[in-house]
Amino acid sequence: MSSKSLLLVGSGPGIGLSVAKLFASKGFTRIALLSRDLARLEQEAQAVASSSATKVEVKVWSVDVTAKEPYIKTLKEVGAWINEKLDLVVFNSARVHGANFFQVDEDEFVKDFETTTLALHNTFQYTLPYLQNHAVAHPSFFVTSSRIAETPMPEVFTLSVVKAAQRSLVLSMQQVFGKDVHIALVYVNARVGREDGKGLIAPEKIAGEFWNLYEDGKGEWRGDVDVQ
Repeated sequence: MSSKSLLLVGSGPGIGLSVAKLFASKGFTRIALLSRDLARLEQEAQAVASSSATKVEVKVWSVDVTAKEPYIKTLKEVGAWINEKLDLVVFNSARVHGANFFQVDEDEFVKDFETTTLALHNTFQYTLPYLQNHAVAHPSFFVTSSRIAETPMPEVFTLSVVKAAQRSLVLSMQQVFGKDVHIALVYVNARVGREDGKGLIAPEKIAGEFWNLYEDGKGEWRGDVDVQ
């Protein structure tokens, strides 16, 4: 079985960890996890490595995706570790917080944009060559999103605004690069959790939709999927 590699930007105990564990169990043998919290990343790396019956190499990088130079340096380090051969990028980076229309801290607004949109642009720019560097059936770049990009929620209006910008960027990426790389949005349309009867979406269900999307055959690549 050939080696497959995953770069997960914005690892965390919900969607990120579930995606990494599922893809490890499905045969991905080299997984890079990026987030700011090194202690949590190290715990998640152990969980991912133990989720597969076969050996999985998991390496973590603690980095702020909005700090451009350190982030690009990290992406280059990931590229060296995977021998510049990448099968899948999952971009799961976001900031979620309430925001009053006229009292919002403008610096926080900018930080939201940097986290979801500028960091996505940098990620795609520096990983596209890795996705194109070897012949694979499913060179893929998936972005966690929400329908608030189209139907905004005023209580999280800054997130709604930057998710709209992020969606526009992804659609542009699809138009230019979509014939060679499977670029798609995964719309998560409820809060993530496991409490029955609370209208929550289990992270494992979301991870399953990422896998289903990854399995699309070329010529049948979907540009988005909704998780309800």
